[in-house]
Amino acid sequence: MADLPELAEWIAGIYQIEQTDPVLGGAPNETTGAGLTNIPALQLAKRTLWLKQLVENAGIGVQTLVSVTSFDAITAGGLYVGAGTAAGSPDSAANAVVLHIPSNNANAAFQIAGRIGTINRLWMRRKQAGAWAAWVEVMTGSNVQTSATDATAGRLLSVGAFGVGATVSPVISNINDSSLVSGMYRTTLADTVSGAFPSGVTGDGRTGVLQVHRLDGGSLLQSWRQIFSDAVWERRFTTAAWTPWRRVWDGVSADYSATTNGYQRLPSGLILQWGGGATESGGSTAVVFPIAFPTAVHTVVVSDVAVALTAGNAHIISTHGETRTGFTALGTTFDGSIGPTQFKYFAVGS
Repeated sequence: MADLPELAEWIAGIYQIEQTDPVLGGAPNETTGAGLTNIPALQLAKRTLWLKQLVENAGIGVQTLVSVTSFDAITAGGLYVGAGTAAGSPDSAANAVVLHIPSNNANAAFQIAGRIGTINRLWMRRKQAGAWAAWVEVMTGSNVQTSATDATAGRLLSVGAFGVGATVSPVISNINDSSLVSGMYRTTLADTVSGAFPSGVTGDGRTGVLQVHRLDGGSLLQSWRQIFSDAVWERRFTTAAWTPWRRVWDGVSADYSATTNGYQRLPSGLILQWGGGATESGGSTAVVFPIAFPTAVHTVVVSDVAVALTAGNAHIISTHGETRTGFTALGTTFDGSIGPTQFKYFAVGS
């Protein structure tokens, strides 16, 4: 038994066998009418093969796609494969599969391309007025950061990346890490175990927020704010080394009291204090500073306040036992006798 001689051809119409037609078997011939009974089956077979090839050429139902050397030259809709060297390839480093979607004219179309390889990448582009636009990469789940500190080039930032929009900033283990990218980070006693904190910051005082400002690969600034106080410190990283931390002069470090007995904190850490008092007729008087100097008192200067511009009202004021909290003042006249008098003082400490 022989098969029908199929050809991939779209037949405009299928012959209908009439009641008056003789039953003629054998090889069908549409031109001569030979094998008349088999002609309709032949025509259907041709259509079926034509459709099969059309579908396969579009990349459907096949294991191997049609390979092209130019993605720009594709005109028929379907799936195609091409090397990175193919004209119009979205990725010169790898093969790509392209879905070509034609429009209602040859000058307009749309293409979607996927990278073949270990990296998931997806692109799309359009053809308008006969010219292809540049490929635009579509971001997928594989392009999203793997962590809040993932600085891989081309990754999509998640909410909270590098502390931006985060309710909890990412923690760092080394505050001296000069490779940190710009962002907000968290320091804690338990986690941030390496690096130099500002002088005097220990224990739970390490808990704070670090802001990194990068200029380039080798230069950056750090601002660190202690969470349990209003203190802020800054430093720079240049020529492969950190500068010392410097505290920012703020409302805390510039605290003052503009009263008769007052004080002024300076950015350097020095504290200026002033005030007045009166010595007693029987001897010395204890003076207490408005605030205690945190570290030490460096100098105390005392001057007499004469009640009248006469020699008898001039006194010598001496100090004794200067401490962080105060000193003792003793007033004497020029003849050496102890006498009561008023005085003012100015003290410097840190």
